[in-house]
Amino acid sequence: MLLSIQEKVYIKKLKHYRIKNKQRDVKHENIFRHSLMESGIKYIRQKIINPYIVDFYFPKRNLVVEIDDDKKKKDSYFIKREDFIKKEGLHILHFLKSQIENNIEVCIDKVKEYPEIKRKKKNKLLKIKEIMISCINVKCCKRILINKLACIRCAN
Repeated sequence: MLLSIQEKVYIKKLKHYRIKNKQRDVKHENIFRHSLMESGIKYIRQKIINPYIVDFYFPKRNLVVEIDDDKKKKDSYFIKREDFIKKEGLHILHFLKSQIENNIEVCIDKVKEYPEIKRKKKNKLLKIKEIMISCINVKCCKRILINKLACIRCAN
């Protein structure tokens, strides 16, 4: 996928904002983060989901958690952002700062309610062996595998 110069600049800006956000000392995010670590839930903090940055991303659960101000208003930016994240197939949980302070256990339990998705690991070596066994010409298969094309002599 080739990116335009504008897209490259935008991605650099996003990475810069992500680093700045990680360096910020946000009390409520730290409380939530430490509780996640104690409960053994794996997450990514300040994850870029193009073109947005989310507070917490749980890849095994397809879940995004946002920690919002108690007085935060939902404007058109946040509505577009939420729609985009949902279109990516992710679930969104919003916690208020007061919820994090007062009921952190409830927040962690809500995250745990989302089941972990087990992803199948593709064994590329096994597929290569299968193709090479099915083809008489081993050199042909090696060349085609490098170019990621299907072999006519093999079982495609």
